[in-house]
Amino acid sequence: MILVAALIVAGISNAEMNHAYDASSLLAEQELQNAAYTGIHRAAKMVLENPDILQKIKNPAVVNARLKAQKKFDTPPITSEHFGKITVETWGERINIQDYVVDYGGDPDVAKLVSDINKPKEAYYFFSRAQVDAKNMQGNLYRRASAYILADDSTKTIHYLELPMSSYEFEK
Repeated sequence: MILVAALIVAGISNAEMNHAYDASSLLAEQELQNAAYTGIHRAAKMVLENPDILQKIKNPAVVNARLKAQKKFDTPPITSEHFGKITVETWGERINIQDYVVDYGGDPDVAKLVSDINKPKEAYYFFSRAQVDAKNMQGNLYRRASAYILADDSTKTIHYLELPMSSYEFEK
């Protein structure tokens, strides 16, 4: 009877410890995501102060032309309460952005292209990755972020891009 009670108490203790790890992991992952956003903010500030940092791509259809035009920004590491040192890497390039309107109709997982709003606009595109050597996991833990700023936008608003969901499709 005592052995059964001890096993039950140990099981409850382990379950509660898992809940504590989940809560701390959520906060840690949010710190990591914020570090990725910080990389974009720092790079965007540099580009807005001097737009010529990012070269215009002469022939965007050629992959090597795009690779040569991409710039890796010098992003200092960020100190985190949970992780210690978070390494942040940020890249940027000039791209063209095309606005479009979609209709989800009856199925929220399928988007039907309704129209292109207007011609492509020049934008500064940023990609950032925050990475840390995870203590509780084997290997590295990372989060990424991507965003763009329209070159002719006087407000210089940063538009963050979400990663596509695996279940999301365009109607063919």
